Amino acid sequence: MSTARRPKTIQELAQLATTQTYDPSRELKDQLRAAEHLRKLGKESERAGDLENAFVNFARAATIILDKIPRHTEYHKLSHGQKDTLAGNGQDLLEKLERLKPRINDAHEHWLASGGEAAAARAEAEAAEREEEERRRQQEERQRQDRRRQAEEERSRQNDED
Repeated sequence: MSTARRPKTIQELAQLATTQTYDPSRELKDQLRAAEHLRKLGKESERAGDLENAFVNFARAATIILDKIPRHTEYHKLSHGQKDTLAGNGQDLLEKLERLKPRINDAHEHWLASGGEAAAARAEAEAAEREEEERRRQQEERQRQDRRRQAEEERSRQNDED
C-alpha cells in the first residue's frame, strides 16, 4: 500500500505552469533573466529528481521565451542572431519537457498500479472519521460543561433561597 502523495498528471502540471504572473511592462532584459532563472530552477529540480517542479519551471521558461518575449515591445531591437538563439533555447526547453513527460506519466501510472488511489481514498476517509470523532468529543465536552454550569447555577439558586 502506497501512502506517498499522488503524483500530478501532465495536465495538472501544465495548469500550474500557467499560474505564473507575467508583467509585460518589465524590460526585455528582465524577462530574459526571468526565463533563464526558471530554466536553471528546472535543471536543478531535474537533477534532484523532482520531475514535477522541473516540468513546471521548464514550461514557464518556454512560455516566456516562445510566447511572451516575441510580443514584447522591445523584441524588434534584438538582432536576427539573438532571435535565432532565443528560438533555439525555447526549442531546447520544449525538448526537455517532452523527455520529462513519459517519466512523469510513469510515476503517476506506478502510483495508480500500486494502489495509491485506494490508499489516498482510505486516508481521506480516515481523516474524515477522525474529524467527526473530534467534533463529537468537543460537543460532548460542551454538553458536560453546560450540565456543570447548570448544576452550579441550581446550587447557587438554592443557596440564595436558604
